Amino acid sequence: MNLRLSLFLLFLNTLGFTQTQIENPGFEGSWENVTGSEDEPEEWSSLKTADALGLLAPIVLFQSTDAHTGTYSARLKNTTSAGIVANGIMTNGQVHADLDPENGYVYSNLDDSDWNFAFTDRPDSLVAWVKYAPVDGDKGKVEVLLHTSGAAGRLPESGSTAHWIARARCNVSTSYASWTRVSAPFNYFSGANPTHALVVVTSGDSTVAVDGSEMWVDDIELIYNPPGSSIDENEEEFYVYSYHSDVIIHTNEYSDAIVRLFSLDGRKVFESQLLQAHSQFSIEGSGVYLYQIEQNGSIHTGKIVIDN
Repeated sequence: MNLRLSLFLLFLNTLGFTQTQIENPGFEGSWENVTGSEDEPEEWSSLKTADALGLLAPIVLFQSTDAHTGTYSARLKNTTSAGIVANGIMTNGQVHADLDPENGYVYSNLDDSDWNFAFTDRPDSLVAWVKYAPVDGDKGKVEVLLHTSGAAGRLPESGSTAHWIARARCNVSTSYASWTRVSAPFNYFSGANPTHALVVVTSGDSTVAVDGSEMWVDDIELIYNPPGSSIDENEEEFYVYSYHSDVIIHTNEYSDAIVRLFSLDGRKVFESQLLQAHSQFSIEGSGVYLYQIEQNGSIHTGKIVIDN
């Protein structure tokens, strides 16, 4: 075995090999017309594409150019329609809407791949960046449920949680005028691996949401810690994810930073210096790659999937 391949295999063993991220976590993908001019970000849905009452539902999800990084974020707003406060909501599953808010829920529709996200990893924690303008003590959230296909993942729960693997929930109850990082650990209920991940973001507190509360969300990320390690909440981090053929990197500490991509046989296929807080690179060739970001003697590594 040659030296380069030996060192690369050591690199693989060091970083681990399960770092799947949520699709379109920074909302930089195209925003799709749903009915008329109502838009939803690619890989995400809201009330307008609920499994019922979509035409009657108000618009509660909007594209915003007030972004933590990149060009866009998602803005959620609680809106009153027909005397009912509709919670500002967004999910990578599907919304089940009902005229009685108590009967509404969000779920992984296992019968249609457009409304579920296949996911088999075991992350340690959930991170998101938010701005929040609550009304009268309202509360928003960013939540991820990992579950198996034994039943459709559903929030709120339907009384049966035997298929649940883990759950992480960032409660947002404080007014944030500037972008603020929120995080929460995953609480695991089973040693098994999940088959799906259901993400739900809301600007209001479930069925008691208050009209007018607004929340902006950007850069949702799943954190994977190496065994026996911990994350310093004050440590500057690099956020790296892919969207189709693009690799997206954002950090406040980009001075003298260099990013490299390696194929699984150890060949370096890309190298570039980071010149700004938000960098986006187009990569030719689909597949799994290992990234390495070197800055001031520190090296950050991980796995990324390119889908051209």
